[in-house]
Parts: sequence; C-alpha cells; structure tokens
Amino acid sequence: MIKPKNNFKNFESFVSVAFPPDKIIIDPFISNFYRPLSTRISWVLINIRITPNFVTFLQIIVAIFACTLIGNTNTKLYFFIGIILLHFAYILDCVDGEIARVKNMASLQGVFLDKFAHFVTMPAIIMSVTIYYSRSLDDHKSYLLLLAFISGFATFSPVNRLITSISSSLVNKNQF
Repeated sequence: MIKPKNNFKNFESFVSVAFPPDKIIIDPFISNFYRPLSTRISWVLINIRITPNFVTFLQIIVAIFACTLIGNTNTKLYFFIGIILLHFAYILDCVDGEIARVKNMASLQGVFLDKFAHFVTMPAIIMSVTIYYSRSLDDHKSYLLLLAFISGFATFSPVNRLITSISSSLVNKNQF
C-alpha cells in the first residue's frame, strides 16, 4: 500500500480521524461494506491538492453517468457497469467526508453540496432502473415510467426543506 506523507503515524491513526467510531453506529452496513475501500482511497488522496467538494462533484458526475448507462441501454453488460459505477459513486460519497474530517475542511457548504448530490442522484437511480426494466414490459411501460418519475421526485419535498435550512444557516453565518 502507498504510504502518504502526512501527520499520521499509520493507516489506523488516519482511520481513527477519517472514520470515527460513531459512524459505525449510524450505519453498520456502510461501515462494513464501503468504508474499507473509501478509507484506503482517502488515505491516498489526502496529500493531493483535492478538496472534499471536488470529490462530491466527481461523485455526482459518476452517478449521473452510471444512471445514463442503466437507463439508456438494453444490455445487461451496461446495466452491470452502471451498477458498479453507482457503488463507486457511493464510495466517493464516503471519501469526501473522510477527507473533510482529516483536512479539517468540514463546512456548511460541503454539507449543502453533499445533500444536493443526494437530491440529484437518488431520483436518477430510481428513474434509470425503472426505465431499464420497463423495456421488458411493453403493455405497462407508460405506467412504469410514470411511476418512476413520480417516485423519483417524491424525495423532492424533504430534501428541499433540508437544502433550504442549510442555505439559511449559510446566510446567517455569512458562509457563502
């Protein structure tokens, strides 16, 4: 494994900051499945001039590309590649927070961008998978597509409230 030049004695001391123990309690599945990969990627990236927000933008791009592959193709190969890319996008979602904690770059702007990424990608995932599967059901295609778009935008209201509250916090604290 590549050992970055940083202030950490070893990988374990890095992980103790990047991935605090309380994260395991919040979501044990993510902790056991994604974090072993994300912490290693973060370990390599912390010495590069990369910001957590850049990683979040990259996550959005990868996720939208994956959804495009899933929704616009008929082959199982592209569907599988899209699913793998969605998992990679989720790993990047973990990496941005780990880098923010290690580099002490956590901010309300970062939280806003992270929630915006979820606002964009979650409905896109639902829509693309529904579009992919609706191709095999000719008679019900229009109903499934309608259901995909409705369910995809069903997340709008709670996320909209969250984005509004974060925006208000940013304005009140003069953090733009």
